[in-house]
Amino acid sequence: DEAFAHLPVMFQEQQFCATPSAAETSHAVPPPPPPPHAELLSGASLVVGLHPDEATEPIVDLALRSGRKFAVVPCCVFAHKFPDRELSPGVPVRTLNQFCAYLRAKDPRIQEALLNFEG
Repeated sequence: DEAFAHLPVMFQEQQFCATPSAAETSHAVPPPPPPPHAELLSGASLVVGLHPDEATEPIVDLALRSGRKFAVVPCCVFAHKFPDRELSPGVPVRTLNQFCAYLRAKDPRIQEALLNFEG
């Protein structure tokens, strides 16, 4: 067993877990094949994203949904790509501090820590 696995493709949450549609949950339709990296997630105890760019929020969402611990070191906010992110109604997420607050608001168990180095 590997103690560490690196995902060799661009991160997409659907590669790890699928949300079945109403048709897929019907007994008349055979279940779809598992997502390509579902086994990787099922064997993971921790999900990590270091400078994950646009994947930061999906990593957090995936970890929360799958019940895995996680650590992310967010970098860029990409406010122009995610204009619907809001801290509260009418308050868009534009800065790194706002982005961290936005991520923490997803679950009361999320904690923030500062790393003792630059970069």
